[in-house]
Amino acid sequence: MLFYFLGILFAVSQENKDVYFCIKIDCMKNVAHDTSKDPRLIDIGNRIKSLRIEKGYSSAEIFAYEHELNRVSYWRMERGSNLTLSSLLRILDIHKLSLQEFFGKEQKK
Repeated sequence: MLFYFLGILFAVSQENKDVYFCIKIDCMKNVAHDTSKDPRLIDIGNRIKSLRIEKGYSSAEIFAYEHELNRVSYWRMERGSNLTLSSLLRILDIHKLSLQEFFGKEQKK
């Protein structure tokens, strides 16, 4: 008998009551080559990257390490991956910027 529940396919043997399951795994798009991203996310990522560079960091990895950020998550933020508001606020706190300053037309120089 087969049944599907919460994204998991279960197979139950009628004879010995063994249960087998298979989790459906969706392939993720390669973030670096995903051209279908919302351009606003890419703009936010570019802004985050420019703030890091303005602070004198050529490496995103070193910036993330020195500010106790997950380096892979930070790298994804700079490339325009979807990010949480709390992650964005943490970046803004590091740069001592308000939301208005970050999203304003005039960028802090």
